Amino acid sequence: MNPDYYKKNDYKTYKHELERVTSMTDDNLKVRYDKMTKPQKIGAFYEALTDENRAPELRKKMEADNDIVEAPPQVSFVKVIANENEGDDITQQALFYYEDGDHWSQHFLYSYRKNKHINETMTFHSDENGAMKDGKELFAEKGYVHSNEAMNATIDIIRIG
Repeated sequence: MNPDYYKKNDYKTYKHELERVTSMTDDNLKVRYDKMTKPQKIGAFYEALTDENRAPELRKKMEADNDIVEAPPQVSFVKVIANENEGDDITQQALFYYEDGDHWSQHFLYSYRKNKHINETMTFHSDENGAMKDGKELFAEKGYVHSNEAMNATIDIIRIG
């Protein structure tokens, strides 16, 4: 497990769990853990416990429960597909890859377009070359959205179904 994953990639959740870890007794922490269901919060909680060197028995239990094995898989940047900027016309596209352990893997196209008619960020299923598979957007937002934020939202959409 990447010991600083949540501090670097989801600081808001980490900070929230860190506040709990520093303000609760070991018994309270165990009760809190027993109520947790979301893997992201459990991972941040474990990272905070480890950083503060708190509740070693609880950390062992969490490890035994297999709640803490790896940080969530990340979307990987593959390559830039297009980066065109002609006056007020902007096209930025990039290919990303996501692999969720043994479950599935997928390529995604990130696309930001701005001209006199549109200003939007979208993501799509794509092949390994960046060509859209079905043309149906997975994520769409008006205006510019950074690729990291758009791709994380895309993965959340896919996970929820």
